[in-house]
Amino acid sequence: MAGADLRIIRVRHIPDPLRTSRESRLEVAIDNVGTIESSPYTLSVYNESGNRLDYHSKRSGLSTIAYNVITLEFRIRERGMHTLRFVIEGGESTHNEWLETLFWYDEGEEGGIGGPDCDLGTGGYIHDINILEANSGARIALQRMMDDFNSYSSSIIHDFKYNLYANFDAYCNKFDDLIKKSGLIRKEIVPGPSGLTQLIIEDDFKEFHYFRNELNKSPTTLSKLMSEKDKWEMLPYYKSAFHMFDTAESRNGLLNLKFVSKGSQRHEAVYNEFGILLNEINDYRNMGTYNYVGADDVEGHKLYDVEPYYRWGNVDGKGEGDSFIAALNRAWAFVQNSSAIEYYNSYATQFGLPQFIGITFEELDRIMKDLF
Repeated sequence: MAGADLRIIRVRHIPDPLRTSRESRLEVAIDNVGTIESSPYTLSVYNESGNRLDYHSKRSGLSTIAYNVITLEFRIRERGMHTLRFVIEGGESTHNEWLETLFWYDEGEEGGIGGPDCDLGTGGYIHDINILEANSGARIALQRMMDDFNSYSSSIIHDFKYNLYANFDAYCNKFDDLIKKSGLIRKEIVPGPSGLTQLIIEDDFKEFHYFRNELNKSPTTLSKLMSEKDKWEMLPYYKSAFHMFDTAESRNGLLNLKFVSKGSQRHEAVYNEFGILLNEINDYRNMGTYNYVGADDVEGHKLYDVEPYYRWGNVDGKGEGDSFIAALNRAWAFVQNSSAIEYYNSYATQFGLPQFIGITFEELDRIMKDLF
């Protein structure tokens, strides 16, 4: 049907630490996807209680050859997540609402403006990244996302990862998608009649490989993970073998337990026998990392997570990763260690894994070769 059709296409926070006002500013882009100019309209923003925080009225309509960018200014005093509702009132619109969730800081915190200092993963941010990808390619968009992430302070990133779940997941989803589209890791057919393929890992992937450590998140202790175990799945010992080496922090690495976030399997958590989370500081060899592809996608996980690990290890400057043979030997050592089996089984039951009974070396070798 012919007519005007106004839609909100992007919401973006405008950080400005030089402003003396305590109000936050959000930039809202509105497009007319219809066939004729719209009538005048008003854009309003409401909080969770339905109170209007600010509005802006347009006395003229919006044509089909341009879009309007409207700035709204308002103040939110309560620290934490807030879902705002942006509404086109008047005019003509078939999709007149847009919901945006942001995290507000106390006045005087980072930036000092009492506003949503991080817009990573918001609808507006992903919209901008999609446009950059379309115009400049996946690699440029990937670099932009990493640079944007690294531009924020550690306290803001902590809130982004642990408080603003929806936006962080959206950011990770897009980043993982660009990793696969970038072509930085790929398989190519070897010239000639053999039809064999060779693995190509470009050196430029190295910084994205180590960046995965910034994206990982996990409970700080095993007891905390157990209090939210519905969000995690425990991995069987043969999938944990690369995290079971003896180190200063893991004096008996065979007792280490590995978990991944349920569903996405992107976040890893590895704990030693005392329930201490292993990380790049206390145990870079056994630490859990972020997966660009979940372990259930065996081939994708091998390509984007396992192969870069073999080449560069977990932490920059610490050398290559452990070999498949080394991990296989650790898994075989586990199979022969009754104390490790007893400890493992006590947790396996709680996560729906079968109790370990026994396996031959040949069977173990075959299973792990299929995975790694």
